[in-house]
Amino acid sequence: MATVCITNVLGGCAASMILMESLAKSGANPMHLVTFGSFILAPLIVLIQNPSILINRHIPLKSYFTIILCFFAVNVMNNQTLNFDVPVPLFIIFRSGTLLASVLLSYIMLGRVYSWKSILSVFTITFGIILFTLGTLLASVLLSYIMLGRVYSWKSILSVFTITFGIILFTLVSSNYQSPEENRIKFLWIDYFPWPRFFTGIIAQTLCLFLSAYMGIEQEKLFGRYGKHPDEMLFYVNTLSLPLFGFLWPEISKAISQFNIIKNFEITESITLPLLWIELIAACVFQIFCVRSVYKLTSVTSTLNVNMILALRKFISIFLSAYLFGNELNIYHFLATLMIIGGSFAYYDVFGLILQKYKQKYVKKNE
Repeated sequence: MATVCITNVLGGCAASMILMESLAKSGANPMHLVTFGSFILAPLIVLIQNPSILINRHIPLKSYFTIILCFFAVNVMNNQTLNFDVPVPLFIIFRSGTLLASVLLSYIMLGRVYSWKSILSVFTITFGIILFTLGTLLASVLLSYIMLGRVYSWKSILSVFTITFGIILFTLVSSNYQSPEENRIKFLWIDYFPWPRFFTGIIAQTLCLFLSAYMGIEQEKLFGRYGKHPDEMLFYVNTLSLPLFGFLWPEISKAISQFNIIKNFEITESITLPLLWIELIAACVFQIFCVRSVYKLTSVTSTLNVNMILALRKFISIFLSAYLFGNELNIYHFLATLMIIGGSFAYYDVFGLILQKYKQKYVKKNE
């Protein structure tokens, strides 16, 4: 179960992110349309697989209210952030701070207590991300520590630090992406602010970190109170969020019109292939795999394991973004890759498992 979830998270989330970056480069401003499509398709897939979900509810509908507002707000702000002159690699790594935000909120809201080693590791990771994002994640890092309060071995702490530093290094040398001028929206309401769009994007992402962390804690509370029903939660959160897209319908309808006239591939004189629509559907499908797998992974493993997997999938997204969209890969990318892979092996004790199997074979051979 966990292996399938991890595979879907790593593959589905990374593929969805790459397809959305490709769509964003088309100039059609499709992010709200992609989100709307995934909000429709996700509950449909769940309903087809489990029709009884309409009758056999375990969680009261009113319990979803806070999660719905947070989920919708986070998705909308994430979509808009890409229009705020925030490079995609920076956008990806910034979202990695959700783990840190959830740690702090877990302490505040759930009363969990961490050992001094865990506190040190949280601050170490936070310091690295602060350096990368010019200090905007301090609050979210502290928030993350306060909320979870769990005790980890020094191997876990070291591996988390290694992976985090590797992702930061990889992102630093990949963050030279700039939105093409022809794809940049000429005017947004945030242009009335007396600072560049980039700073508004950083503020929006910081708010997203807090909302995402809070949403995760509310989900954990519901799972603890009513049992773990990830598909049911996914179905009702997405379905009940759909009316909120009425506020975004002008932008969605505009994107639909642009999709119908941009980048069609002519197979014959009378048959054209709508490439953007195909990319959109694929992005929605992969995003559904991603979201469903994260919900299920949350129900079968610890929060740290979930966030470790999410950190690794962000690295995969950054790597593919750099490779597929023409960003140069250099020695620092490969150094960061080795750090991330080595840290992951250490965290999951791959080396220890290999050594243990080798010892078992050696003992059997000498018996």
